[in-house]
Amino acid sequence: MKLSEIILLREKFKPSPTIFSRDIKQRFKNGQIKIDGEIIKEDIDIPVMNMNDPHQVFGFGQDNGFINAGNFIFDLIKTDENFKHQLMIFGFEDIKNSNIKNDLIEIMDNFTIIRISKKDVFVIKKKI
Repeated sequence: MKLSEIILLREKFKPSPTIFSRDIKQRFKNGQIKIDGEIIKEDIDIPVMNMNDPHQVFGFGQDNGFINAGNFIFDLIKTDENFKHQLMIFGFEDIKNSNIKNDLIEIMDNFTIIRISKKDVFVIKKKI
């Protein structure tokens, strides 16, 4: 599924959509969209689980397959207190770019972190 389609699908489920197709193109051009901490300059394909099938999406604070980053972090920390310290050291988006292997990285490898603006970050489950 194309990244722009994922963003537009997410906007569809928000109470007040704020991003339109032309805005997404402009954000690509300006380098404002990041995936797992890396700037994305063009619309790319992302392997994701079927967003319409709730049984395929892991349940960290999910909403139609989209997981609010704050809820995701809260649920991670709730499962293991050590994750809090690891996230503080490496950063939420940058932890996947480290070469460290541990339980947190194994969990995070199943998800894609998408930042579409300064304040708007969400997580989706990868297709395995």
